[in-house]
Amino acid sequence: MNLKSKISKFVSYYWLFGILLVLLGFDIAYHFCCCKIASEGIILVLIGILATFVVVGNYAQVKDIENKMEERIKSLESEIHDVKKIKEDIKQTLKNGNQSIIFELVKLIRQYESANKEEKEKLINELYSFSENDSEIVRDKVFEIIGRIINTKIRSKITYAFTEQIHTLITTFLLPGLNDKSFLEFSEISLNYAYDLTYNTFIKTKKVAPAEFSIAIVSYINKLSQKRNIPKLKKAVFEFFERMEIQLKRTDVGDQEDALKLLKVFKDDLKNFDDTFPLYEDKALRDRIAKEIDKEGKK
Repeated sequence: MNLKSKISKFVSYYWLFGILLVLLGFDIAYHFCCCKIASEGIILVLIGILATFVVVGNYAQVKDIENKMEERIKSLESEIHDVKKIKEDIKQTLKNGNQSIIFELVKLIRQYESANKEEKEKLINELYSFSENDSEIVRDKVFEIIGRIINTKIRSKITYAFTEQIHTLITTFLLPGLNDKSFLEFSEISLNYAYDLTYNTFIKTKKVAPAEFSIAIVSYINKLSQKRNIPKLKKAVFEFFERMEIQLKRTDVGDQEDALKLLKVFKDDLKNFDDTFPLYEDKALRDRIAKEIDKEGKK
């Protein structure tokens, strides 16, 4: 129930209560003026007062039940609309022969979980072939697979090449043409993925370079959302940087300074982000990132 309806409800109850009290006051005044108050009259007045409270109380309960029923009906109508939309999407998916695509995606993730490093690279690349499919069910399955790929990698060590790969996947499937609801849903999922990757890069892997691409996911989401004006998503982007800064300051990882610098550079560049990394004025930070990338490439 919004504030306006609550105020309206409050006013209606107390207008009724006020009217009844005025009428009751007139009745009491009349009896006093006529000097005819006897013990029976006092009893009748008390009964009248009690009746007034009972009537007001019952009316308030009835109105409260009516309001709750209206809210529940609206909620059910919204749920029914969502269910119908899901059913329609499923029908469309099946109609377009996408059931075979879902099967292929499920098979792909099962293969990925038991594959070696080289095979995993090939399987991830296969995901791009599904990017042209418009079905939200297919897209939802792709984002689920991206999450499982991240969880599998986190068990080992995050690399620069891996975060670059995840960044490319997300920016490929998180398209500007999605409706607001789907865009918000997939953006929130992607922000969680970006947080996990950035956290594990800084805290567990104790590197900085791989976080360039994971933080760039957040910058990309912010860029796409600027024209949509979705407050919930704006807040989520802000909270990403806030949560990460808090984690870094709480944890003794030995290299919070460079990590915090990198976060600040991307945070300050949010409004200007154009799909390229911001410029690093700190030479020491640039050198460290370059060394980490070079070291990884030699392995």
